[in-house]
Amino acid sequence: MFVARWNGEEIARSPHCILVENRLYFPPGSIRQGALRPAGGSSQCYWKGGEASYFDVLVAGAINPGAAWTYEETAPIARPIENWIAFWQGVETRWDGEGDGQPQVLEHAIPSVAKALGVDKVHWRPTLDIPGLEGEFTGYRVDSPPALVEIFAESGAHDRQTLIAMACRRALAVARYSDACARAGEPRLGYIAVWGSAFPSPGALEALKQGHAVIDLADAAHIISAADITPNKGEEQ
Repeated sequence: MFVARWNGEEIARSPHCILVENRLYFPPGSIRQGALRPAGGSSQCYWKGGEASYFDVLVAGAINPGAAWTYEETAPIARPIENWIAFWQGVETRWDGEGDGQPQVLEHAIPSVAKALGVDKVHWRPTLDIPGLEGEFTGYRVDSPPALVEIFAESGAHDRQTLIAMACRRALAVARYSDACARAGEPRLGYIAVWGSAFPSPGALEALKQGHAVIDLADAAHIISAADITPNKGEEQ
């Protein structure tokens, strides 16, 4: 069975899941009763169609805000996951049993930033060894130019200003790492934070190609490159 667990308790169990962008989607009937409640926020995906609606995950009195989502309406290409539930923010999803469970794989369209870069392959949710980016990386990595793309969306867990500050902190972590790579004679690692399915602005895309850390969020006052990120622009010491 495929299972979803948080804080040691099972949230969902199903013999069949669908894998999209390295994320398991569970059928709605597999969710434990009382484990989810509607949360604020929504996000859009340019190829799935419609809007993602978010849920809080509830376990033994603990709340993981906005840690689950579903698409109630989708474009035809994503119809198999319509009303199915996916998780993030520390919710563990995996096969639990003998052998290797094989989910149905739903091929995804190339995401916006990769498409703008002309890249036809991405590595979803890579494992990173970068101080300041511990935990789950929600986005993807591209090989050329070497860059990380992180996707932000209001999910009921954080408001936009909190997310912008979070993006600034994470961009600074990558900028420091990228500078260390350059000093060691290795290629710089770029970083860009975008809202959902947004395409990067031309200036942000050029900065990313040069190995800078870039903030390209709709409500941010400016694009921030590695040389510009300072504590008074969102970094917390």
